[in-house]
Formats: sequence, structure tokens, C-alpha cells
Amino acid sequence: LGINLAPFDAAGVGNVCPHVDSSASCVDHCVLFHVGHQVIPTVRAAHARLTRWLMRDRKSFLLALRDDFRAFAKLAKRRNRRAFGRPNAGSDLSWELIAPWIIAEARRLHISLYDYTKGLDRWMKQGTPSWRFGRAYQLTYSFWERTDIRKMLSGLDSGLNVAMVFDTRYWPQQQIHDALPTRITIN
Repeated sequence: LGINLAPFDAAGVGNVCPHVDSSASCVDHCVLFHVGHQVIPTVRAAHARLTRWLMRDRKSFLLALRDDFRAFAKLAKRRNRRAFGRPNAGSDLSWELIAPWIIAEARRLHISLYDYTKGLDRWMKQGTPSWRFGRAYQLTYSFWERTDIRKMLSGLDSGLNVAMVFDTRYWPQQQIHDALPTRITIN
């Protein structure tokens, strides 16, 4: 289950990626705008409608999301599958602040939530004992051009996850798999 909002401020009702501004490279290369079915105008329009709904009528949006979580949990149980959800499939909102009850509801329903974030401080907060959602909502920090290396390394020492993109060729259908670097040096 993923919530696909229009990235950055593409819906015209506010920035759903608050850790970036228009000068960030991810804005120009966002996979939620330039890859696969995301380039289809009707898909982009649907994501914009969801974003406007969240921004203009948060209560109604969150109640509908709760209902979706409940239906998804029932489906997973019926199929004997584990349920996963990604609230920020196309955004970087702090759901733990926006609607902590929705995360608690997901945990009650045995839905494991996960997300990627460019918000290093948000990510670091998860590593503290006071972070109240524990494994119910796991965050992985997305390394990018504005990463504070010292903070990131401190987080790594705490056992937190970091996702890092490498410039390699990967095309499984043609058996093209460039090797990943065996050593990474961060200055």
C-alpha cells in the first residue's frame, strides 16, 4: 500500500518534500515524475488530486486512509501475506507528526510501514529510545548532494539505514549488471 502524492509542489498546494527546494537535483530527476507510468498525464493528475485532498481536507483524507489500511490488512490476512505500506511513495512528509494515530493504527493492523527520507534530523530521531513507533514505521535515509556526512556517519554507527544511488548500468533483461564499487570513500 503506497500513498502516491504529486512530488515537491507539483500539485500547486504546498511542498510535500519539505527537505528540498527547487534547486535540489532530485526535483529535476524525480522518479515520480519522469519514469514509467508516472509520465502519463492521467497518473500525474490523480497524484495531484490526492495531494490537494490531503492539503485541503486532511481529516477526510486520513479517515479514508484508515479505511484503506483496514481493507488492505484484511486482504493480506486472507491471502496469508505480510502487509507493508509506504506513506511517502512520492513525498517526504513527517507522518509521525502529521498523524501519529495512523501509524498506531497500521501497527494495530499488523501493517509494517517504511519510508525513505532526505530529512536527516527526522531519520536520526528514529534512533533515539524515545521514538515511539519503533519497528511500526521504519525510516531509511536517502543520501543526496546536501547530506551532512558527519551526521550520516553518526547514524550509521547507531545502526540506521542509508540508501545511496550509484551510477551503474543495470538492465537485467539484457544481462547487463555493472559491478557496484567495492570500496566507498566519504570525505
